[in-house]
Amino acid sequence: KITLTGTRKKKLCEKKYNNPNLKDVELAKKYGITKCQRKPNYPDLKKAMSIWVKQTIKNAQYRHILCQNHFEAYNTITKDNPVSPNITLYNAINFAAQAWKNIIADTIIHSWGKASILPSIISMLEEIRLDVPLPEETELNMFMPRETELEKEIIDLI
Repeated sequence: KITLTGTRKKKLCEKKYNNPNLKDVELAKKYGITKCQRKPNYPDLKKAMSIWVKQTIKNAQYRHILCQNHFEAYNTITKDNPVSPNITLYNAINFAAQAWKNIIADTIIHSWGKASILPSIISMLEEIRLDVPLPEETELNMFMPRETELEKEIIDLI
């Protein structure tokens, strides 16, 4: 392999600049430049591959241990607290209704306000409601008759 000096590189560039149609192969033959005959260094490649394989095996072992731990944790949980096979649609609706009853109205209003899905009137009512004392629970129940009717309809359907 021939290495070019700075002056030869300059001449090569000038010829290429003056005659852009000249092919690189012709210039290489003129200056005695050939393709590099150096072979790749396979021992380094083998070493790199072995390191990669070892790392992959180590990661697989960690994943295997992690999966085993998940399976053991799941088995201990199901032994201590078996999943009830008696879950029915009726029970699921009751669980959902109970969950909704546990949510405070302020939480819903605040969430809907942040999501900008509350009309401006409701947000104004919210500001007014903060100044007014809360009514008794019996007074609130008279505004929600649909909930009990809906529960009755669901019970009748089931």
